[in-house]
Amino acid sequence: MVFAHFGAERYADGVVWARRLIEKQPENLMANYLLVAASAMQKDSTTAAEALARSLRLQQDFSLAWVSSTTPLIGEVADRVLEGLRKAGLPEK
Repeated sequence: MVFAHFGAERYADGVVWARRLIEKQPENLMANYLLVAASAMQKDSTTAAEALARSLRLQQDFSLAWVSSTTPLIGEVADRVLEGLRKAGLPEK
């Protein structure tokens, strides 16, 4: 559901579903980084920063390059995920 909402540019709904998934699976890196991206896209820098810090704890080499090479997303949706992560301050490498 997180992917579907993010892909449809319903970022607030994406945040809700990412949080639900993280409650059940706190170490789910993809849910955490989608929370970062969705929060950043709706200009919620506090939530984005908290989720980014958690993502960096979960994956030591977490970066835009890492996400680009591992994400199952392609095309415009992947570009928006990377844009959100970039807005939140995720390093390139």
